[in-house]
Amino acid sequence: MSERAEIVQGPWGKTPKADREGESAPDKIVLGMVVRECAVEIGHDPSPRELARWANHQSDERGDYCLFGKEITDVEAAVILKHPGREVTVRPARAAPKPGLGLVAVPGRARG
Repeated sequence: MSERAEIVQGPWGKTPKADREGESAPDKIVLGMVVRECAVEIGHDPSPRELARWANHQSDERGDYCLFGKEITDVEAAVILKHPGREVTVRPARAAPKPGLGLVAVPGRARG
């Protein structure tokens, strides 16, 4: 009689990063905080087109980049504006509090 195989690890059964020894889950912020940062920079609540243009043309000491990792369309920006409470994963530097914005990182949670 053959033994049953035991799957030790696979992409469908990986241990959440927060549960691995010595590692923590990535920081998250709500989309409303990103929109607020845009509003402060442009001086008023952004339209979808303004939000997309702002998010697609960020820069820092390393150069130009897209805030969401890729260019977003006006339609995608409209969806972002409709879901301000949705959490998104961000780099630790982006989650750091910014003067005048009150940005606060939400500690990452393991989904199980």
